[in-house]
Amino acid sequence: MLNKNIIIISICATLSFFFIILSFYPNYWLNFFGFLFIPPQVPGFSDFWVHIKFLECKELGLTLYENCPEVIFGSKYNTHPSLWIKIFEFLKLKNFFNLNFLVFFILMFYFSSLFYLSKFVLNFKDKVVFLLATFSTSNLLLVERLATDCVIFLLLFFLTTKIRFFIKYFLFFFAIMLKIYPVFALPIFCHNKKKFFIAIAICCFSLFFLWDDIVNINKNLVEFSRAYGYGSRSISKGIYLFLKHYNYLIIENYNILKNLIIFLFLSFFFLIFCSTFFKKKFKKLNEKDIFLKKKLELFLLGSSIFIFTFIFGSSADYRLIFLFFVLPYVLNFYRVKNKIVFLFCLFVSLNSLFFEKGYEYSLTYYVNVSFVYLCKLILFTYLSFTYGYVIKNYIFFKKNLLKNV
Repeated sequence: MLNKNIIIISICATLSFFFIILSFYPNYWLNFFGFLFIPPQVPGFSDFWVHIKFLECKELGLTLYENCPEVIFGSKYNTHPSLWIKIFEFLKLKNFFNLNFLVFFILMFYFSSLFYLSKFVLNFKDKVVFLLATFSTSNLLLVERLATDCVIFLLLFFLTTKIRFFIKYFLFFFAIMLKIYPVFALPIFCHNKKKFFIAIAICCFSLFFLWDDIVNINKNLVEFSRAYGYGSRSISKGIYLFLKHYNYLIIENYNILKNLIIFLFLSFFFLIFCSTFFKKKFKKLNEKDIFLKKKLELFLLGSSIFIFTFIFGSSADYRLIFLFFVLPYVLNFYRVKNKIVFLFCLFVSLNSLFFEKGYEYSLTYYVNVSFVYLCKLILFTYLSFTYGYVIKNYIFFKKNLLKNV
C-alpha cells in the first residue's frame, strides 16, 4: 500500500511540475492546450495569476469592485471576496517563487484527490469511465486557468476525510469566505444534529461577515450565456439575448425573467426532492458495501454544489468538477439504463467546449447550445431525484456500519 501511495504522489508531483515548467514557455503553453481544444491564455494559470493584478490595483488605491485598468483578459471587475487579495498580500505571492511553489502544491493535491476518489469506484470499467471524465475539456480548462474552484474543491474534499471536526469546521468556514457558494455543502453535516447546527451557525456568521462582498460580487457577476456555462442565470441571459436580437421579447425587464427562471428551477427541484425524500417506502442501499457511507457523503457534497449553483447562479463549466464527487455513487448504484443516460449527458456537459462553434446568434450555435444545456438539465433532474433518497439514507445511516468505512 505504501509503495502504491508513493507511486501516486510521484505521478501527481510530476504532472504538477510539468504544467509549471510548461507555463514558463508561452508558445509551448498555447500549442499544448490548443492541441487539446482548450482556449489557452498567457500567462499560464491566468485565473489564479489575475489576483496579483487586483492586488496591484489595491496598492494603487483603487477599489477592488470597481473598474481596475491594471487587470488583463478583458475583465476589469473583481468577482471574488476580498480575502483572496489579503491572502496574496500576506503570502507575498507577487514573488515568482512563492506563487509557483503554491501552484505546485495546489495541483499536486488536486491530482491526488482525483486518485483518492477513484478508490471508491470498484469496477474496472467504471474506473476507466472516471479516468476519461478527468480528461474532459472542463477539467483541462480548470488546470490551464487554475480557477479558484480548484482550491474550493480541495477544501471541500477534505471535509470528507478522517480529520478532526474542528478542522472540518475551519475548512468549511474558510471555503465559504473564499468563494461563498461552498455554503451549499451544508447538507454533508446533516447526519448529526449537533454538528449540523454548528455548521448552520458557521454559514450564518460567514454570510453576515461577507455581506458587503456579496452585494458587490453580485453586481460584477459574469453570466455565462455560452455553451461552456451552466445555471439558471446562464439560461435566462441566453434566452434574453437571443429574443432581444430577433425582436421577440415578451418580458423586456431582464431581472423579472431571471428571477422567474430561478423560481421555476427552485420549484422543480423542491417537487422532485419531496417526491423521493417523503416517499413512504424507504429505499435501502446495499449495506454490504463498506464504502457506502463515504459514497453517500461524496454524492451529497457534489450534487449539493451542482444543484444549488445551477438554481441560483451562473458558472463556467470547470465548476462541473464537483460532479466527480457523485461518480462513485452513480457508477455503483444507478441502474444500467439510467447510468448510460447520465454518463452520456455528463460527458457532453464536461466537454462543452467542443460545441462552442459558430456565430453566437446563428441557428447552428443555438442548436449546439440548446443540446448542451438540455444535457445539463437532465443531469440536474437525475441528481435532484436521487438527492432525496441519498440524504434520507445518509441521515438514517446505521451506526454499526460506520466502523467499516
